[in-house]
Amino acid sequence: MAVKEKLINAKDLITESFSLIKKDKSLLIPPVLSFTTCIIAVLLLFFFIILPSMNLGSAIYIAILLSALILYFIPTFFNAALTWMVLEVKKGKDTTLAQGMNRAGKNVIDIFMFSVVSLAISIIASIIRGKGESRGRDVAGNVDKIAWIEPKSF
Repeated sequence: MAVKEKLINAKDLITESFSLIKKDKSLLIPPVLSFTTCIIAVLLLFFFIILPSMNLGSAIYIAILLSALILYFIPTFFNAALTWMVLEVKKGKDTTLAQGMNRAGKNVIDIFMFSVVSLAISIIASIIRGKGESRGRDVAGNVDKIAWIEPKSF
């Protein structure tokens, strides 16, 4: 695709996006809530999960993996709500944030599984690129060890 065609497609996409927002201003709420929730989650995860587990050896890997999964789930959940809301607006219906959240809530297991797969792909891609020295490679390399160490401790 040529640069000119890409610019035309981008312009059309922006125009369509703004026309949807004009039809229903509630479409602006999920991205803002997603961002705010992620910021709060990062702070809570850091102070209540990651910091306390730093002195527990291999538990830090589990804490980081759990934190990453939560931070993948939050925007995926809000994006699912937003996608449903946009579909309703495209159909000419009015929609609310509550309706979008309810719809995403009905698919929470699918959204969670999508987040798990997205995180796994991200870790694998990070390992392949070689940029995941402390993040992806260490976590992926020690997950199997942790899986065997933890049950043996009971």
